Amino acid sequence: MTHLYTVEFSAQDQTAADGNMDMFELRPSSSAGLQIAIRALSIHCTSEVGDAQEEGIAYQILKMTGGTLTSGTGGTTPTPQPVDHTDPAASFAADAVNDAVATTSGTTATLISDGFNIRIGLSEIYLPEAGLILPGVANAALLVRFNTTVADTVTWQGTVWVQEGI
Repeated sequence: MTHLYTVEFSAQDQTAADGNMDMFELRPSSSAGLQIAIRALSIHCTSEVGDAQEEGIAYQILKMTGGTLTSGTGGTTPTPQPVDHTDPAASFAADAVNDAVATTSGTTATLISDGFNIRIGLSEIYLPEAGLILPGVANAALLVRFNTTVADTVTWQGTVWVQEGI
């Protein structure tokens, strides 16, 4: 049986000193053995208004598998929330807004590379055919990574919808 969860953060700053950031890091539980998949993503800026502060943000969705996964640090650890209140707690773990990004000695696959305008934000819905799926194994993660050093401090809020048990 599959379940849908949200993971969110609010009022989190990215500074020019931060460089690349993992906005979401999603790690399946190897003991539960349940696959996870990103089904939707929304990240928006709440601080930069006006033409003079407009920036473009490059981002990627990455899949890390095998080897040893070193989780990112410096962010928050939000608790995944079930969309249906009768669903059990999620077995996967999540981090948000890590300014020290995750690394692996295994394989990193780039699933999506894209960009968005900071004033417009990022709102995406992914079909199952998009392949943003990760098996429920150890040392694995799905990441939403910003690959842009911002010009000045930006305040972000975001939500990712994660399906578990595909």
